[in-house]
Amino acid sequence: MAGPTGARARFAAALARFFAPQPQQGMVAARIGFGLVLFGAWVSKAPALQALYGPEGVGGFASHQRAPGLAAGRPLEAAWQHLHRLESPEAVTALWVLLLLASGAFAAGYRTRLAGLVALGLHALFQARSYAVMGDWAVMIKPWLLYVILAPSGRRLSVDAWLRARRGLGEATSWLGPAAPVRLLQVHLCTMYAMAGWSRLANAEWLSGEVVFSILTDRFYGRFDVDWLPWLPALRLLTWGVYALEPVAPILLWVPRFRGVTVLALIGLHVGMELFTNADWWQPMMLSALAVFFPWAATGGLVWERLLPLGRRGAPRAP
Repeated sequence: MAGPTGARARFAAALARFFAPQPQQGMVAARIGFGLVLFGAWVSKAPALQALYGPEGVGGFASHQRAPGLAAGRPLEAAWQHLHRLESPEAVTALWVLLLLASGAFAAGYRTRLAGLVALGLHALFQARSYAVMGDWAVMIKPWLLYVILAPSGRRLSVDAWLRARRGLGEATSWLGPAAPVRLLQVHLCTMYAMAGWSRLANAEWLSGEVVFSILTDRFYGRFDVDWLPWLPALRLLTWGVYALEPVAPILLWVPRFRGVTVLALIGLHVGMELFTNADWWQPMMLSALAVFFPWAATGGLVWERLLPLGRRGAPRAP
């Protein structure tokens, strides 16, 4: 009986640690990253704002008047019919400006939760308005953004924290916060890596080591028009490295002994992809999300304690 009882006790202890209050450094970093990703992505749409989202734009009011059934069978678009019905280019521009202000305020941590909710709502509104205009990252970021909004991510490194200190309302005394938003983002991120990595385990192109070479030489995804053929042996090794990394990352990220090196390897993967390939805003979004696994406790004295108005009480180690 001692064995099963001991196993149950260990399982209960692990469960308690999983749902215990968690350090929020990663959520603070994700807040800044996601806010900047949204701001940058929507600023980049400025030259074609009306062509993409205006009344005469792709799927706008005029086209819906001509083809009222255009959005039929697309629940996401059907939920946002009001934007399709906007007849005023000025109203579209005003909503776009509000989206920029909200995403910038969220990154800065000003009225953090309100700014985040406004940014999330308007991002979903515009993204549904012309669904095919933005990449899949625009879909993925929505639940991740919600997790960060639910966390106390404006408690540190934010205008809100600075204003609280200026008003004499005190600073946050602990980095700890509710576990649920942190765990939701961690589990969702690992699920994405698992689906990406495990789905290609039997893929012949990955096994042959040709995927990275194919991406770099693709006219759409490759950033540089150079001859990559001399680099093919190295690119094969890189392909096999990615092939091995992504399937095991969802497991190793949960093992404290291997978490740091796994996060650094994934950061290297996404930075490399950003430098050499064109995948819209995927890589900045992934780098922002990885902050939730970064071992901040190991660098707290070098990073967090020197950023005011952060508390000066040290960063607790994640349970």
